[in-house]
Amino acid sequence: MSVRQPGHRLQRRVFFALLGAVHVIAFASFWAQAHGLVGEGGISPAVETFAQMGRVLSARGEGAFTTVPTLAWWGAGDTALHVFGAAGVVGGLLLAVGVAPRVLCAVLWLLYLSVFHVGGPFLRFQWDILLIEATFAAIFYAPAGLWRPLAAQDEPSAASLWVMRLLVFKVMLMSGVVKLTSGDPTWADGTALDYHYWTQPLPH
Repeated sequence: MSVRQPGHRLQRRVFFALLGAVHVIAFASFWAQAHGLVGEGGISPAVETFAQMGRVLSARGEGAFTTVPTLAWWGAGDTALHVFGAAGVVGGLLLAVGVAPRVLCAVLWLLYLSVFHVGGPFLRFQWDILLIEATFAAIFYAPAGLWRPLAAQDEPSAASLWVMRLLVFKVMLMSGVVKLTSGDPTWADGTALDYHYWTQPLPH
C-alpha cells in the first residue's frame, strides 16, 4: 500500500493567513499614526519631502520612481495616506482569507514599499524591510487564481519553496552577521547575551 506524502498546501494556506494578518496590523498602525508623523501638518510632512526629493532627482537627471519606487510620487498628502492605509488593511484582510493571493501579494508589496518610503525615519526598521522582502517572495509562493479551496490547489513548486527557505536563511544569517560586524566587543567575545535581553527595546 502506497503512503501519500504530506504536501505543503496547508502550510502555505496558514502562511498566507498570517502574512495577511501582519499586513493588516502594519497598515492599521501606519494609518493611525500617518497624519501626525508624515501628514501635511505632521512632524515630517511627506508632501514636502517628496517635493524636495523630486527637485534633487530632476537636477541629477534621475528617474523619480526608478530611484525611489513609491506610489507617493502621484500623491503624498493626507488623502493619499488614508488611501494607502485603507487599501493595505483591506488587502491584508482579503489575503488572510485566501482571495487572489498572488495578485494581492504584488499589490501589498507595492503598497508597503510605498509606505516605507513615505514613512521616512519612522519606518526604517528591520521588520519593515523583512515584510517587504517576505511579501515579494510570497508572490512566487502563492497559488494562482482568484480563489480555490485547499483541496483543489496545486502543490507549491520546489523553486518557490526554496525561495522561502532562502528568505529564512538570510534573516537568520544576517541577524548574526550584523552583530558580529558591529564592532561591539561583547558580540565578538560572546558575552553580549549576558545582558542583551534585559536591554533590547522589544517585547519578550
